[in-house]
Amino acid sequence: ASSRPELLAELEQFGLRIMNAPVDDPEVLERILMPYLQKPGVITGALFMVSGVIPLIEEFLKPLAMWFLIPRKITPREGFALGLITGAVFALVESLGNLVNPLADMWSVVIIGRMGTALLHSFTSALVGWGIASAWSERKVLRLLLAYLVAVSTHAVWNTFALLLGFGPMVSPSAASVAAGLYSTLGTIAPFVLVFLALVMLFLMYWLSRRLGNGSDVQDADIEP
Repeated sequence: ASSRPELLAELEQFGLRIMNAPVDDPEVLERILMPYLQKPGVITGALFMVSGVIPLIEEFLKPLAMWFLIPRKITPREGFALGLITGAVFALVESLGNLVNPLADMWSVVIIGRMGTALLHSFTSALVGWGIASAWSERKVLRLLLAYLVAVSTHAVWNTFALLLGFGPMVSPSAASVAAGLYSTLGTIAPFVLVFLALVMLFLMYWLSRRLGNGSDVQDADIEP
């Protein structure tokens, strides 16, 4: 953008229009965004950030406070619980901005969406917390790497379909653009994918907590990498 003054000026103008748009009129925001959403490259760039970069950063930072507890030699069971707590707190803080002043007719949608996001952050942080404790107390570094990769991948899939759920219907399928047709189709099935993923995360979190609660610390052959 810095090498193309006209593009930089367009981005600055776009940012000002978004900042000055009334928050209680989604149609204004839609009119501002629509010209950009018709360009598959814009959505591709957004997906790269939201589904690629952000999960890598968030899953690394969310359980960061756990490293200060390493001298206590926390067990994998404790790591799972602490990770779950840090993920839930992160989700709560992240949701505050969405719940402060939602539109009256969007309240239920926002609540349901944030419930799914809270489940996502709790599940992925619990996995990483379990991996951190396992790597430190049992020298199972591979478990930490696998837990982190699973957490990032799950987060990336969730973010992808959450983004396409909102933007996919705004993209006009075009025979001349394979990406536009793909994004439109994925936006249509996004609700079902998100519900399925939420159920899978809920089941896995329950299953892992049961195993850890039984005192096995998930170090037996069933799920040990």
